[in-house]
Amino acid sequence: MKVLCNNLLYYEASELVKEALHFTSDPRIHKESSLLINVWNEIGNVYRYLHRRKEALGAYNFVEELIENEPLEESERAQSRRVVKRNLGILNREMGDYQKALALLKAASDSEPKDADILHNLAVLYFNLCRYEDAGRYLDRAVQMCPRALRSINRCRYLLSRSQVKLVVGNVDAGLADVKEAYELSPSDNYSFRYAVAANALSFYPQSADGQLFVAECQALIEKAVGEEDYLGSSPESIFCHYSLCLRLLRDGEVAKATRLFAPLWRRAQKGNYDWQIDYIRGWLHYAQHRDEGCWPMLLHAVEKIEMAIPTGSNVEFAPFWMRNTHEFQEFLGTVSLDLVKRGRLDSRELLAVYEFMNGREITTRILGDNTVISAVELFGRCMSNPKVQQWKTKIIFCIESEDEVGLVCFDLRSGTVGLLDLNSINVSELGEIKYRLQRALKEANPADLSRLDKKLSDWEKFSRHVGEAIAGCVQPGDLICFLPGRALSGLPLHLLLMPDGRFLIEWGIVKFAPNFTVLLETGKDRRMKPEDTITVVTVTKAADSETFRSNALKTGQCLIHLIEQHKYASAVSLNEQTADLFAVQSALRESSEILFLCHGTTAGPEKGYGICIASGGLLPPTILSVSEIPEHAQCILKWEDIAKSPSNFVSIACSSGVTELGKGGVRFGLEQTLFSSGTSLIISPQWDVSQECSLLWVQTFYEARAAHGLSIEKAYQSACLAVRKAHSHYYFWGPFIMNGVL
Repeated sequence: MKVLCNNLLYYEASELVKEALHFTSDPRIHKESSLLINVWNEIGNVYRYLHRRKEALGAYNFVEELIENEPLEESERAQSRRVVKRNLGILNREMGDYQKALALLKAASDSEPKDADILHNLAVLYFNLCRYEDAGRYLDRAVQMCPRALRSINRCRYLLSRSQVKLVVGNVDAGLADVKEAYELSPSDNYSFRYAVAANALSFYPQSADGQLFVAECQALIEKAVGEEDYLGSSPESIFCHYSLCLRLLRDGEVAKATRLFAPLWRRAQKGNYDWQIDYIRGWLHYAQHRDEGCWPMLLHAVEKIEMAIPTGSNVEFAPFWMRNTHEFQEFLGTVSLDLVKRGRLDSRELLAVYEFMNGREITTRILGDNTVISAVELFGRCMSNPKVQQWKTKIIFCIESEDEVGLVCFDLRSGTVGLLDLNSINVSELGEIKYRLQRALKEANPADLSRLDKKLSDWEKFSRHVGEAIAGCVQPGDLICFLPGRALSGLPLHLLLMPDGRFLIEWGIVKFAPNFTVLLETGKDRRMKPEDTITVVTVTKAADSETFRSNALKTGQCLIHLIEQHKYASAVSLNEQTADLFAVQSALRESSEILFLCHGTTAGPEKGYGICIASGGLLPPTILSVSEIPEHAQCILKWEDIAKSPSNFVSIACSSGVTELGKGGVRFGLEQTLFSSGTSLIISPQWDVSQECSLLWVQTFYEARAAHGLSIEKAYQSACLAVRKAHSHYYFWGPFIMNGVL
């Protein structure tokens, strides 16, 4: 049975199960405990391969009972436990209990570190969770343990899995080389396996002539196989081959051919619970054939399936990576929605749900706590019923990205109108270049001489005027302007857009940011301070900072505490220098109503985003922090993963701590990822590296406006920006801070 399943011969394996079940009723086998355990293990495996997971779980549970009750040598008992633990890990992975699956497979791997099959299954789990770096590491080890000389079917499986990891991380040539080797090693008479290998190749678009020839040969093989109805049947692998071919044809513009081949695929898929990719193909075919009325419902079905599969509950830690493999579909959804709205074929309010699906869906899952399909009608209703609508003239401006362009949308909460702004097409690639040059220029700026910076900012200022003119048609002075920047505009200082009258947008009105509608509309905690509330001021310098730098930071912290208590705005406590380690900071985050960080900032490494420098082990953070070179440096950085509970307001002057790094699928890496789901309503932090003098002046002005003059946090933010501008005219000094969070 095991050999048949490894070779994807599931029908034959299922027939053998029937014989095996009859065999297990024979009293003679019960005298052979090891044989009985192995047989039931393989019965469970076949059920699992056939997606009959309830029967598989029953078989594995029975194996566990046999292991504990049958007379076995202890070494044999231990080995049997490892095997069933691995199988239960795989089953839990397929059933969506990723936390349990990870624990089981890691335990099995720790027990048998040289078992390539366990490493492969652990890698597949990480791949399913879109944690590609972890998956690649385990797959490299599995492939190494299974030499090419053995021509093993297992090596082929490991190579195929590794090829997909390499593809999604952009290493196309190396990934295709793995597919080619798997194809060469696969048995020539095992058609099921060869078809599966060939189907994997259809995702690759190599530059080399040899690579293109190989992919073309694989496509021809799959096209031939798809015509053999009797052979392909309705197994998961045959459906995978079929939809891989359909997607390839659609990407290549061969709509008629894809349409013809999709009909039998759809018939097969309807026999079971089909994946979201099938609806993706259905929607694409409708769109390509100009059948607009059928296109959108199909795409919404795909969205619903994806959203319902996002890990929640005990598995929510995996949510940040979940959307990474939907990147292509999201771009297509953006393209279609923009086109249909422009042509009047789709209600523009649908763009609200499109944005929500494409941006920060992992944050939404943490906040809502369950799988919720967020409809445009629901989002529109929540926006219109928000109490802030009555207090402010609120405009929400958000963007929808397609593969090539960005569309800006304005939602007027007073009138309830949603519409695309009259804006010449913004090219995604060109916008990416503008953002890169802006961030690089700000990073390299010399505060003592900004003349060179001004020259480097010309592209940004041209873009700024262009967008400022476009939004001036829907925004008026005095409005509350909320930006949902999405992927394309995240990282840009949109509060500094140049308006037609020559003023900055922040001079027109209060400007806020939010990652998505869920955060913007979250009720959260009351942001107004009361005398019984606590504000914690955390001050941490670096080991090599000058005495003047250290003195300025500590003095400002004490001045702020005195200011807050003098005006009975709230109670205030300080957490300084070596005492501000992770444990102390986490306690402050849990117990405070507001927290202020007078600290340095730094990047915390890949998929960690920017964090805040804190003490560790009784020591101040080193001058240069490099997590990639010295992993122990991570202990000196407060990262999004470290935050379980946080106060209503989170204020930081740490360099670039307001930066959010964007991953595929709209995943947002940065402190906001867990802050908004841990109790925080508002984050105020800088988008670029700031000078100590200006940042301390800004934060003092901000708290004076609140504590001494009683301004709301929103008006105090605007007031602080404009007040610092009087002392330092260039927005490099007064413009880095953004206000991010709840409406």
